[in-house]
Amino acid sequence: MKKDQFEKSWNGIIFAVIGKGFDRNTSLRNPVAPPTVKRFSISAPLSDAELYEYGFSQKDLF
Repeated sequence: MKKDQFEKSWNGIIFAVIGKGFDRNTSLRNPVAPPTVKRFSISAPLSDAELYEYGFSQKDLF
């Protein structure tokens, strides 16, 4: 990235850590992946009771 392009797109925020005892394995450098539907999707069939709660009727399940 060219300097002028960087200066135009920079939001002016600087994040710096200074001082002794800096932990190189801090979670700020290696954040946990955010929870997503894809990560938590479980391929388990729903029970009849869960389908009834959602609005299905007995004839829908037959």
